[in-house]
Amino acid sequence: MLKSSSLKENKLIGFVGIGEMGRPLARNVLKAGFRVVAYDIRREAVGAIEKEGAMNASSVAELAKSADVIITMLPRSSAVKEVVLRMLTVLGEGKTVIEMSTIDPRTTMTLAKKVRSTGATLLDCPVGGTPDMAENRDAEILVSGDKSSIDDCKEILDSMAKNVVIVGGEPGKGKAMKLAVNSLIAMNRLALTESVCFALMQGIDAHIALEVIGGSNANSVVFQRYGKAVIDEDGERIAKKHSWSLKDLGLAVDAGMRASAGFPITNLSLEITKEASNEFSGAENFQSIVKHYKKMIANANVA
Repeated sequence: MLKSSSLKENKLIGFVGIGEMGRPLARNVLKAGFRVVAYDIRREAVGAIEKEGAMNASSVAELAKSADVIITMLPRSSAVKEVVLRMLTVLGEGKTVIEMSTIDPRTTMTLAKKVRSTGATLLDCPVGGTPDMAENRDAEILVSGDKSSIDDCKEILDSMAKNVVIVGGEPGKGKAMKLAVNSLIAMNRLALTESVCFALMQGIDAHIALEVIGGSNANSVVFQRYGKAVIDEDGERIAKKHSWSLKDLGLAVDAGMRASAGFPITNLSLEITKEASNEFSGAENFQSIVKHYKKMIANANVA
């Protein structure tokens, strides 16, 4: 059996997708001492990670052919499907695909079967957290798939995050858990905004409203992160995009519909988020939600 240092010297890790999350994850793998080869349709993204020690692949097929473990971190189900299908002709026994994107569980299950037909393995490993959290290894990786493959990739997964949770089950379970978490965060943000705006509508001082909520059982991580943003919708706290809300709520609703489950709160949250986004020129961020609610209270008649 290879020792840890020998494992790092002999394994080549491929990264497809060097974006907001892919780059810090790839950087952490490099810092851990693994050899990395990268591919992204944006050549400047590959150039940036190349300066940090990664090698440059000219195509997905070239990367998959040379790498022992291929990590994919892409924005949409369609992109993941396209990339994995391109890999199939060069995958085989001994290769592992670690799929880290947030996509729908059904697509993940289907792709895992196609990868398995080549003799390779697909692990479902979505990441929870922000790019800053990924940079500091504070993000969370939710893992499902073949146990022996998980054990073989443990050192790679640990290099990307301090908290690696084995969700268990077949590929797709990790994605389902990620959607459950992200849907709850999105719903909490809407509930937070609605509650604070209700207090503002009644003429309560904004800072007092935040103080009371923060000292009550209604306090939460979501409140700590977004509470002040509700009273200052132009502040830095919410300047960054949060495009995952529409995407992940949509994926959760679709999964629920396929299972004939209604999930009314998730459905309503998706409708409100869409309405706010459309109202403010397609903005997919918390800012649009806050402005949407403040527009409603500005037109309200309070007796």
